[in-house]
Amino acid sequence: MAQRVIDYADGDLGKGRMLTISPLTTAVAYRGLSRALMGLPGWKDDFATAIAAADAINPAMRSGVIWIARMSPIANGVLLPDAIALRHTAESLAAAEQFGDNVVLDMARAARGITLSYCEGPEREEGRRLLTDLGEASTGAHVFFSNNLSVVKVHLAREKALIGDCDSAVDLAREGLDGLFANRQAEWTARGTSELVESLLRRGSDADVRDAQAAVDRLAAFPIEPGLVLHDIWLLRLRALMARARGDDTTYRTFGTNTEKLLQNWASRATCRGRRRWIRTPEDAFGPTVAPARSAPPATTRSPHRMVCPPTGLTSAHRCHPSPTAPRPPAGPSH
Repeated sequence: MAQRVIDYADGDLGKGRMLTISPLTTAVAYRGLSRALMGLPGWKDDFATAIAAADAINPAMRSGVIWIARMSPIANGVLLPDAIALRHTAESLAAAEQFGDNVVLDMARAARGITLSYCEGPEREEGRRLLTDLGEASTGAHVFFSNNLSVVKVHLAREKALIGDCDSAVDLAREGLDGLFANRQAEWTARGTSELVESLLRRGSDADVRDAQAAVDRLAAFPIEPGLVLHDIWLLRLRALMARARGDDTTYRTFGTNTEKLLQNWASRATCRGRRRWIRTPEDAFGPTVAPARSAPPATTRSPHRMVCPPTGLTSAHRCHPSPTAPRPPAGPSH
């Protein structure tokens, strides 16, 4: 569909323009995102072209393109929240605050907040503040772009999990994930499911383990375009989490090996050979936080296989606490 729009526009950035949206810049950004998620080359060039084109028309128009070309790739582990991403999201937010309408401004705030949430130190705190403000605004009369609000809720769930408030994390992740499934947002459903499953397994009751398995099954049954490799990587990772929660170390190892192979295939096709920071040991990926289900004996050995771990920012130091006021554990690596 994105390629069809690009062909129709024939290089005319203003063709089919509606309000603040340039169909060509949006289509190029979505083509880049599709290529990245499918492991196809050319995605970085598409992102750069879309951002430059949007900026050439109107700086305030950057927020939608940044939402596609920075926020989703960073959350899915394709890109790191580096200086370029931080500059792009800061410029987009500044332009939206000066020129944009509420929808444009909300998208710019979300892109900025989510990008910062994958950083450390003061940047992370600023990201948490932006996401919290967006979440609080959603309870009033403020009108949101529904997909934007769903993604914000998923990342608010991530922030709650980081301070050990698994009850709030589960509730927010469920709300956000239901919206993403309803709107068929294939680039976000796997990421959102991961947040829900991890929070359920950290809470750790038998019912939570069953709910986590149901969430994985829902993701597996969700229809996607063939070749969406990163969706499959997330799914394998979640199946490994479930195997480990059940104390099934053999299956855990198998999924670990398969995830590693799929990741390497994606990285070589997408020309991302340098992104080895995406891969971690099982201890970093899961750690003792995700305990085996109570009805199963704990695993006695660690898998020697390396496994993909998109940057959730959760480590073995993070555990569920009974209240949202519980002390925050030491921050772990976020990428």
